[in-house]
Amino acid sequence: MATSADLRNDPRPELTATARVAHAGSDWQASYAGFNAASALGPLDADDLAAMAAAAWRLGRLAESVRLSERVFTQYARRDPVAAGDKAVGLALAWLTRGDRNIGRTWMQRARELIGGAPATPTHGYLLYLEVVQAADAPAPDLDDRVRALGALGEELQSPAVTALALVAGARAALAGGRTERAHELLDAAERLARTGGLPIEWAGEVYGTVLRHSRRDVDVDRSAEWVDAMERWREQAGLAGVYRGWAAHSRGAVQVRTGEHRRALDSLAVALREYRTLQPSRDTADVYEWMMMAHRSLGDGAAAEDDAASASAILRLLAE
Repeated sequence: MATSADLRNDPRPELTATARVAHAGSDWQASYAGFNAASALGPLDADDLAAMAAAAWRLGRLAESVRLSERVFTQYARRDPVAAGDKAVGLALAWLTRGDRNIGRTWMQRARELIGGAPATPTHGYLLYLEVVQAADAPAPDLDDRVRALGALGEELQSPAVTALALVAGARAALAGGRTERAHELLDAAERLARTGGLPIEWAGEVYGTVLRHSRRDVDVDRSAEWVDAMERWREQAGLAGVYRGWAAHSRGAVQVRTGEHRRALDSLAVALREYRTLQPSRDTADVYEWMMMAHRSLGDGAAAEDDAASASAILRLLAE
């Protein structure tokens, strides 16, 4: 049993207090370091563990963040099903971002079971968005109905995050239906809404990531550059690294290839590849190699271009299996 002297000498309260202040100030490195030091001395409570998981994600420690979030889910599931459902939706997004759709769908199902009968909240909108994303990839025959339902929920809840995600979902549906210009209009509107602030970081990141992913080839280069600039400003203001830096560097590299800045493009694309190593092999990674191939060819380095092409083809074959 701890004595009063033990409690006075316990550094954990000071470490966690300092980490909470750092977290509130978006200093993810100090937040993570403080919570990590405290956790080495004893277990963190669920909220501090959740903050540590968020800081880890924002620093690019994706695998560790997911492990921590799963521990948070276990703690919430014992006492607060709605909070557990919210964490399950976050875990679904995390696994889908990392490239594992099967585990992502498992967490979506857990979230449905936990929040299905609860009053509507933004968490329901986030889950519906993920369902629309899955339907758009098929695409499902009721895709447009799902998009309309998501938009209606955003209006009902007066939630900027759900509204922005509804715009992204509408863009995905428009692309699936071959309505490219309409998709770009919706992505533009979603990016403007994300730029105004007020969206949770992970969902704002989903908006920006999707906007940039669909701007690399089919959008005019000036608009693509504007979207990259907007994400870079948001990322820097929020102090984010990891996949957020990867998405921005990837799209910056694509813009630089398109504008003839091939050496600078290779530097940007190398940053994207470093950040993507925390993900499963993906179309994004293959796309980076394809842009590198174009840059190397333009610089007259045929051997490097062939290596890039081979790397892209290997990833695409793996994804097709």
